[in-house]
Amino acid sequence: VDPSTLPWLDRPRADGVAEALERFARLGLWEPNPWAPGGGRPTELGREAGNLPLPPDLAGFCLRLRGTAALRDGAALAAALSASRPLFPGKASADRMERRDSISCGFGDLALLARCLDLSESEVRAAGVHLSTWRDARRLWEKLQDKLDIAPDGWPAQFQSETIATGLHELEPRALRRRRGAVGREEYALGDGPGLLPSRQSLSLQPPPELALAVSVHGGTDAKGRKQVWVESAQGLTAAQDMR
Repeated sequence: VDPSTLPWLDRPRADGVAEALERFARLGLWEPNPWAPGGGRPTELGREAGNLPLPPDLAGFCLRLRGTAALRDGAALAAALSASRPLFPGKASADRMERRDSISCGFGDLALLARCLDLSESEVRAAGVHLSTWRDARRLWEKLQDKLDIAPDGWPAQFQSETIATGLHELEPRALRRRRGAVGREEYALGDGPGLLPSRQSLSLQPPPELALAVSVHGGTDAKGRKQVWVESAQGLTAAQDMR
């Protein structure tokens, strides 16, 4: 169906629809019709993605991990990223940061988001999780285990950082940013564009790595009242792992 012909209550912008179709085509979810701009049809992967309780791009991300050791962590991460608000909001004490690092098994932000969904409420409460958001994400994670036939017999010993980071980079290539700036004033940017500041709450950006795949960000004002954007969750990478 051509989206422009639908009786929308709130009509989406035409360029937004075009951008979405281009994104889905790049992810293998949509087969464009070269003879009809905006036309096309979902691929087999796209139809499968439509049956998962996730945004289409995250659904495709999970489906491409089938048959790999990264599926369990990737699906749990997708559930966490689909939450209505950050799972770990606000500033955390040193004790809470230590607990978060323990949950992630030393693998950083993405492992923390994924593996906190398999813990008890008391364990995640001690790490400073937003409980109602965590409960919603956990319910979604349980649905995904059933939909994707994920065995309930535990996590891989190793968090598959590289496989998962590669899949996330395919979703949003612009999320991969390079460190710039003096020590103590680092930021992550695309070329000469505006920079994202590393959050002190990020396990993956302390100390700041050469590259960061920014998975979630938040905006606000700094101590001087300037508008800034901080990287909330990321995968830190070295130049040798640059996926471009």
